[in-house]
Amino acid sequence: MRSLILVLTLFSSLTLHAADFSGIELFIPVISRTPGAGGTQWRTDLIIANRNESEDTDVKLVYRPSVGPATQSTFEVPATGSVTIPDVLLTTFGQTQSYGTLWLGSLNEEANIVAHVRIYNVGNSAGEFGQLIQALPIDTLSKRVWMNGINGINGNRTNVGIANPSSVAAKYSLNWYDRSGNLQGTLLNLTVQPWEVVLFNEIFSTLHSAPDNSVSILLNSDRPLYAYASVVRNDTGDAYTITGDGTDN
Repeated sequence: MRSLILVLTLFSSLTLHAADFSGIELFIPVISRTPGAGGTQWRTDLIIANRNESEDTDVKLVYRPSVGPATQSTFEVPATGSVTIPDVLLTTFGQTQSYGTLWLGSLNEEANIVAHVRIYNVGNSAGEFGQLIQALPIDTLSKRVWMNGINGINGNRTNVGIANPSSVAAKYSLNWYDRSGNLQGTLLNLTVQPWEVVLFNEIFSTLHSAPDNSVSILLNSDRPLYAYASVVRNDTGDAYTITGDGTDN
C-alpha cells in the first residue's frame, strides 16, 4: 500500500502536456487521388478545426501538385467548430488524378487551427483501408528529423515521404541505423524542391540496404522539412504512419 501511495504521489506531482498541433500556418506533406491496384483508387479526406473559443476564421488552402500549377480555396471554420471535406482533391481542387502538398493558413491571427487528412483506398472487395497524416505547424518543423521503426520484413514494406514547406530548395542527407544503433549507410546530396514532396517507395531499395525491422533513419537538412514513413502490410495493404520528429539542436 505504501508503494502504491508513493507512486500516486509522484504521478500527481508531474506536469503532463498534450501534444499541440495547432498554429496559424500548417503543412501536410502529401495528399493524394491516384489509382491503386486492381482498379481501386486512393482518396483524401481533409478535416480542419478552429481552436478559438469566440472567433470564427477563414482558412486558406493552397494545393501544390507534383505536376501543374498551384490552386487554392478558402473555407470558413466557426469558433470551436470544424469542417470535413471528403475527397478534397476532387471536390475542392477539381483534380481527378493528382498528388502533392497542402498549405493551410488561418486568416484570423487570433484563431489557431488544427488539421489532418485520411488517405484511404476505395473499391477493394475487402473494404476501405487507410492512414492518418497530421498537419504540423510550419514553425515547429526541424532540420534534423528522426523516423524510427522502419520495417521491411515479415510481410511489411516502408515508404518514405520528405516534403519542403518553403519557397527555397532544401538539401538533405539520410543516415540509417540498425536496432543496435550501428550506422548502416548514408545518402548525401539529396534535394527537395520548394513545396515539393519526394516519395521513396520501398525505402530499403533506395538505401541499397537489406530489409530489416526496427531501423532508424536520420534526416539532416539545411532547411526545416516534414518527413514521414508509411509502414504497409504487403498482404492486406493496411498501413500506419510514422511522423518524423526532431530538433534543430
